[in-house]
Amino acid sequence: MGPVRSDGWRVVVLDDDVNTLTTAGYALAAHCGLDAEGAAWRLHTEGSVPVAEFADRDPAEELVVRLQRHGLHAALRPAG
Repeated sequence: MGPVRSDGWRVVVLDDDVNTLTTAGYALAAHCGLDAEGAAWRLHTEGSVPVAEFADRDPAEELVVRLQRHGLHAALRPAG
């Protein structure tokens, strides 16, 4: 395991050719509290969207898993 980061963790969702805007928007609204239509459109047009930041890694990883269970391509990145 690497060094402990003090700047936290960012959860990012990446666009794909599988999920519809509706599916992505629903998952982002349900799990991240984002506006479904706006977040899905940003994901589609920009290719990725940061959806949350956490000070601790564990809750960030839990969100990544929840989003992946909806079929989204979610990733965990250092927030800094």
